[in-house]
Amino acid sequence: MANDPSALTAETIDDIRIPTRGGQVMRVGPAVSLYHARPRTAETTAAVAHALQLFLDLAGPHIRFAGIDGQHLLPISQTDPAALPAFVTQQDPARGFGLHLHGGADRDDAHPLYFRCLLPAAWNPQPMTYVSMGLTMARQMTEGLPPLTHWTADAAARFGAWHGSAGFALTAHGAWSHGKAVMADVASVLDRFPGLDYPAQGAALHVVREGPVAANWITLLADDLADRIGGAAKVAEVITGFGGQVRPWAGGLSLIAAGAPQIGDTEQGMTAESYTIPGRLIASLRGAPDAAYFPGAAGRDMIAFGKDWRARFD
Repeated sequence: MANDPSALTAETIDDIRIPTRGGQVMRVGPAVSLYHARPRTAETTAAVAHALQLFLDLAGPHIRFAGIDGQHLLPISQTDPAALPAFVTQQDPARGFGLHLHGGADRDDAHPLYFRCLLPAAWNPQPMTYVSMGLTMARQMTEGLPPLTHWTADAAARFGAWHGSAGFALTAHGAWSHGKAVMADVASVLDRFPGLDYPAQGAALHVVREGPVAANWITLLADDLADRIGGAAKVAEVITGFGGQVRPWAGGLSLIAAGAPQIGDTEQGMTAESYTIPGRLIASLRGAPDAAYFPGAAGRDMIAFGKDWRARFD
């Protein structure tokens, strides 16, 4: 992959496998990550259910495993996927709730087709709800599905996102992705391929609660965040002035960098340069710059790495 970027196609991207020193395998694929900082209410719970329904409408027949409320991933045959959105809305708001679905061949596959969400308990004094959805490139390009730009805007509106991002992302299986050896490999991959996103997981929620994480091919901002950097018209002027697009959705904007989504490769001098335009635009909105976005890694200062990684497009 790294030595011949021109060989990347829908099918070859779906087949990318990056081994770790511990024997696990990371994957690459398009992903959408959405965040909001509202307290847990019936409305926020319904927003997660709406996003889940959108994902199931797209990928439901391809899901193979489900992990519900912290349980081990089980074959989807033991669950009724169609009932999951209603199941989410029925959860006790006094308890946190999580859900993980993926389309891999086995439960430990870091498959690029996935859905993850976390709903905090209603009593949590610092709430943060997130949804991350991974989509395989071959499905996006070959099955007549809506373009990622349209689908992301729809998902952001349904979820009521405060901020988020979409583009190529590195996928690591949730059961082992916080291991120190694995995180060292994650950092090495992200160092080399700056266009890759890394969706926040539980350890990073105190960061995304404060503001956007980083820019990517699509950078999502709620209207109040856009207002802090000059308003929707000013944001659109900057993005379109450099060849990008701005797509409004109910409650916010999608800032789409010029050209196609990129992975980049610093060893070949490819830095996903078009992402610097939205990156510099949102730099002042990023919160908690010195906080840990990544878990610890063997032999690496991940707080310093996270700070640099989040600012890589400034």
